[in-house]
Amino acid sequence: DSTGGAFQVYNTDKRSLGIDIAHPDASDIIGRLVEASDVVIDNFGTGTMARLGYGVDDLRQINPDVIVVSLSGYGQTGPASGYMAYGPAGGALAGLYAANGYGDGKVFETGVAIGDPGTGITAAWATVAALAGRRRVGHAARVDVAMVEAVASTVGELWLSYQSEGRSPEPIGNHDPLWSPHNCYPAIGDDAWVTIACTDESSWQALASVIGSSLLGDPRFRSAEQRRQNETELDSAIAAWTSTLDRWEVTRLLQAVGVAAFPALSPAELWNGDPHLEAIGALEHPEHPRTGARVVPGIPWRLAEGPNGLRSPAPLLGQHTPEVMIDLLGYESAEVADLLERRIINVAAQTVVATDSRSNGQRRSHPDDHRKA
Repeated sequence: DSTGGAFQVYNTDKRSLGIDIAHPDASDIIGRLVEASDVVIDNFGTGTMARLGYGVDDLRQINPDVIVVSLSGYGQTGPASGYMAYGPAGGALAGLYAANGYGDGKVFETGVAIGDPGTGITAAWATVAALAGRRRVGHAARVDVAMVEAVASTVGELWLSYQSEGRSPEPIGNHDPLWSPHNCYPAIGDDAWVTIACTDESSWQALASVIGSSLLGDPRFRSAEQRRQNETELDSAIAAWTSTLDRWEVTRLLQAVGVAAFPALSPAELWNGDPHLEAIGALEHPEHPRTGARVVPGIPWRLAEGPNGLRSPAPLLGQHTPEVMIDLLGYESAEVADLLERRIINVAAQTVVATDSRSNGQRRSHPDDHRKA
């Protein structure tokens, strides 16, 4: 659904061309697309592209210089390559969930299925590297991105812990293996929390001085090692202080003395006009043709010289079919009309239909705008 929140977050600044890729007469369209492209990226199960007639060798016959990037659960080779996969499975097989939980022996999936965005980000950087490599040496790479491998590369601390200590890491909640205090503490309000982390002696001294209790003189908390050993008692003492204050007041008091502290914000609080995110350009407000202005994440970097920010909202499915077919692929508008009539391609109902300057025909939209490309 092109109006859904997730679709609008992940598909800004893209154009949508609707094609029934299983239709035998779609091969000419796809061939022209491949010929005009630097990269072909697929997110199908292993072997699907080849079964459709668009395996690596097929694509290279059309365009020898095209970079082919495949995203799958377990990669294109290996004993698990044909297994079904979805986002949460990536974290499970990569060992991420084994250390995710609250220390009671139960393990949990992460709140967000890291496998999905982690694989996409890995593929994006791999594609950039492949483009740079092709420019440098003239070789068009075949990129194979496995979700389980993408996630596993982000849990290096767990792997290193096992290598150095010989035991599997266990869930420790919001705590840290070395630093203490390091937790999420209750504040005034319904389900209001504030995180506090002290990573050296100076930040501990600053925290204890703000709390204004006998923490500094308590023999249980004199060293980092002792604080870690007596973490339950330390957390109780800190929680007794934070629970009397607003989470933002805790943040202000501790940040003023150099202690890392910040409220645990919900997505609604972050994306409903958080002043800091607005100030750094992290929030954008593109005008979607069906749902109106929606807040979405902006581009997380800025160019000193060049355009910045989003250029367009996420498209409707098939919204740009006519312009891509005519302007990029060289079809005549009469051909586009025929393909639309035969439902080999589709166009969103709200797509603006304009006269093709190269012919007397008209671009025509089809009422069925829900067929996926």
